[in-house]
Amino acid sequence: MCTLQSTMRGRQHTPEPPGEDLRASTVTIAGEPVLVLSYTAAPSKRIATLTATETAVLRAALGGLSNAEIAALRGRALSTIENQLATAFRKLGVTTRAEAATLLGEAW
Repeated sequence: MCTLQSTMRGRQHTPEPPGEDLRASTVTIAGEPVLVLSYTAAPSKRIATLTATETAVLRAALGGLSNAEIAALRGRALSTIENQLATAFRKLGVTTRAEAATLLGEAW
């Protein structure tokens, strides 16, 4: 699969990197909408970037435990658990538990 990338000099065909997903988003530049195409690592590659602690905290969160419950079980501050989940979400490219569950459901 090829993607079309707009540049100031014209258009250029870029082959899709193997094992990566194409993501499209729209941004506004100088009041005009611009389509931005980018590649994100495939789910398995993103999951591999998680630390053991991030994986454990994420599994607990997706298992239905609240952040406070996870903090109590792990003997950590609530802010630590919130930071670990935020880092895991960033690494996975998601913003919610539901998105993480959908992504990880394919790979876990």
